[in-house]
Amino acid sequence: MAQKKKLQVFVSSTYEDLIDERQAAVQAILTAGHIPAGMELFAAGDKSQMDVIQRWIDESDVFLLILGGRYGSLEPTSKKSYIQLEYEYAEHRGKPLFAVVITDEHLEETVKLHGTKVFEARYPQQLKDFRAAVLTKLVRLWRDAKDIKLAVLETLADFIRRDDLKGWIPGDLAVNSGAVAEEMARLAKENASLREQLSKLEKAEMERERSARLNYLDPLLVSARDYVGQLEAIQEKVTNGGDDVLWMSDQFHQVKENPRTDLTRHIEWCNGEGYFAVSVNYLTAVYFFHANKIIREYAKSDLSPSEARTILEGVRRVRKALAGVKGIWETLQDSAGDYVRAEDGSLVRYRKFCEQISRVEERAGILRVLDFYREIHGRTDEERKNMIEALNRLIHSIESMGSGPQ
Repeated sequence: MAQKKKLQVFVSSTYEDLIDERQAAVQAILTAGHIPAGMELFAAGDKSQMDVIQRWIDESDVFLLILGGRYGSLEPTSKKSYIQLEYEYAEHRGKPLFAVVITDEHLEETVKLHGTKVFEARYPQQLKDFRAAVLTKLVRLWRDAKDIKLAVLETLADFIRRDDLKGWIPGDLAVNSGAVAEEMARLAKENASLREQLSKLEKAEMERERSARLNYLDPLLVSARDYVGQLEAIQEKVTNGGDDVLWMSDQFHQVKENPRTDLTRHIEWCNGEGYFAVSVNYLTAVYFFHANKIIREYAKSDLSPSEARTILEGVRRVRKALAGVKGIWETLQDSAGDYVRAEDGSLVRYRKFCEQISRVEERAGILRVLDFYREIHGRTDEERKNMIEALNRLIHSIESMGSGPQ
């Protein structure tokens, strides 16, 4: 009597957010008497490892995609997630494929329960496009693990009747069950090792992203937001004209021309009547401090090459907008950033800045900034708007890299 053939089912999904759902699919495959294999068994990211995964897809009879609320990490060359690359490869090879896709309602419930680790924050549009493509094929929607088990069992029951699916056990051949058991044991051991490697790689990537945001992206984002807010306030006063311009010009003039020898009274002035003009100069220097840090350190930082390239382009765009014949030359932008750098490399606080500008002999690094704002109402409207636009584009670039300070 012919033996029932066993189909090898390649299970593709993201990892940490779908552990229980993937386990449910594997259990259903085993319950139906078939053999599971999956991308979570391999450490993706290396071309040779992708070759191995493609070979497993080639050797599998059926391709199953479990799609939740995450898109997964991107393959550097194609800029697509590994689950999408696997799905498209299986489709290209003509493999029978079906997908189980999370419902919008269940995704909202899951996000409320588990937070953003189950929600795609970095590549939402790519996930939306991929989901739309998947939904045009054979698909079942799921709300819990029971839905996934039922979909797998019912779909495999249909596939098993297809004569074109050879399976692991052709009907006219006997099975060497001992060899199969040995191979399964070997693969289980190999897969456990690969899962551990993948987990380490994911943890290392999370730590890299955390370090890059803490040390570079977040400080630059906050300083750029503060700086553009001040430039917008200046633009509003210039637009209003009249007393607003006279008051602002007088404020900046006093910062430059009327240093106060009484430090206590000077600090009071910086926090009171002179706060607008002094804080504009301070926040300008703070922005230069963080921008210059990225320019100097991007090669040895935790920024990815694409992040560093995007941020450097934005920073240089701002530098150019602020420079020019009557602007803050790029070398002087560096000097202004150094003016608020303490001896230990940290950022000088506002009070210390106020103390520094009270001493004429310590003003060399900030003089051009002081002059720039005394004359800023004389710049053209287009020049001031270009400064604001360049900073807003930089802010948008940083914000598009993921969550940051609100």
